Amino acid sequence: MSEILLVRHGQASFGTGNYDALSELGLRQAVRLGHYLVNAGYRLDGIYCGNLQRQIQTAAAVIQCYSAAGLPTLPLVQDPGFNEMDSEGQIQRFAPRLAQTDARVATLLQTAGGDKKAFQKLLRIVFGHWLEGTLTDGGLESWPGFKAEVLRALGAVREAQGRGATSIIFTSGGVIATLVADVLAMPDTAVYSVYEPVINCSITRLLCSSSRISLSSYNEYSYLQVAGADTLQADIISYR
Repeated sequence: MSEILLVRHGQASFGTGNYDALSELGLRQAVRLGHYLVNAGYRLDGIYCGNLQRQIQTAAAVIQCYSAAGLPTLPLVQDPGFNEMDSEGQIQRFAPRLAQTDARVATLLQTAGGDKKAFQKLLRIVFGHWLEGTLTDGGLESWPGFKAEVLRALGAVREAQGRGATSIIFTSGGVIATLVADVLAMPDTAVYSVYEPVINCSITRLLCSSSRISLSSYNEYSYLQVAGADTLQADIISYR
């Protein structure tokens, strides 16, 4: 059996000019993750991420922890199949159309730019329409296209893995939810239920053989809770 660790990136810079960069908290989360993996004795036989800045920065912080501990690492392999769905594009293009007939959306749209809770509520509504295909836009990737690309990228990692290897993929919540739902044979309509709860820098584990793949654990972040016991790190856990 081999193991794949799916890691959601650290907190991004919501409400700033560059959302894709890690926030100061996101960087601390990534460093905590690196220390945890080193101290837990994880040998990383493959290191992957998408090509989003927040994913690359999270991976780089972990790799730096390994280097500082004198442990070897492999080069970081980027695959756009691990990029997050274009949630901002979906909201920009679909929400104004929905707001014409849905007062909830119209209200949320006014505050979502600077209010994380409002953004999450708006995302939930828009995501449902995007997934079901009730709203489409030729400039945006479709749900079937996104899912197919995520599964392709995971398949490439599995194909490259040796027996008994441990690979780590630094990605995003939507990718993790898509993979978890597929492994558990959940309907597509259930994907959001495993998307919204994913914590920044949490770990989801997949066990793989040549013929099958199974979910070992989902959305682990107990190492962050231990960090949060330190009064200086009390707010280290985040969803967005």
